[in-house]
Amino acid sequence: MPVIEPGSNLFGYAERKNMENALLHTHIIDFMREADFNISDVTTEIVSNAVPDEHINYILNNEDIPTQEKERMMKERTIKQRRTLFEHTVIDSLSSERYTMNQYQESAGSIRTFGVATAIYECINSESFLAIDEMECSLHPQLVKFILLNFLRKQSRSQLLITTHYDPLLNEVTKQNDQRIFRKDSVWFTEKPPSGHTDVYSLAEFRGLNRLSSIQKAYNQGNFGAFPQINL
Repeated sequence: MPVIEPGSNLFGYAERKNMENALLHTHIIDFMREADFNISDVTTEIVSNAVPDEHINYILNNEDIPTQEKERMMKERTIKQRRTLFEHTVIDSLSSERYTMNQYQESAGSIRTFGVATAIYECINSESFLAIDEMECSLHPQLVKFILLNFLRKQSRSQLLITTHYDPLLNEVTKQNDQRIFRKDSVWFTEKPPSGHTDVYSLAEFRGLNRLSSIQKAYNQGNFGAFPQINL
């Protein structure tokens, strides 16, 4: 699957996938609810909007728009677009109210999670390889942990590769058995020597790891390298 970068716009992709797949749509609603976004539903529909006169030339010259669709747009002077609304249920001591918000009213974290969760679902079900650069972008640390655990608990031949600057992940453990989320051979470091190239090596190459009370602390003490040489 295509690499997800910090600047990747996943919203349109997530909209389309959720419209096409009812099982995915149910999964995303449950996922967003469990992730404590207070989102009780996500609906996407096709709406027709008037085409402004100043956009006519752009439409006619856009090679990505099929000729048949151009003809329809010129005749009806409307453009069909997806519209997604997020339903929030607010509960107080007396009653509950439901409110809808569009994508521009939602937080960057909500939109990012909507896209990343959709991509990971597709990765799992198609047994694909998915890479996410800077996984923590716009996401709370506990949400990153939740997303990764959700992936690891699935039975699938899919693979997820993430890069992150969030070093507390080195110590994150599961609530069930107090075991670290990642095996030692699943953690890799990148080191940039003076030559400017990148060395990549595994945490499993180091000895004495079982005697460490905190891998994160050892990393911050420079025991594994891959640490910025900054004079503070």
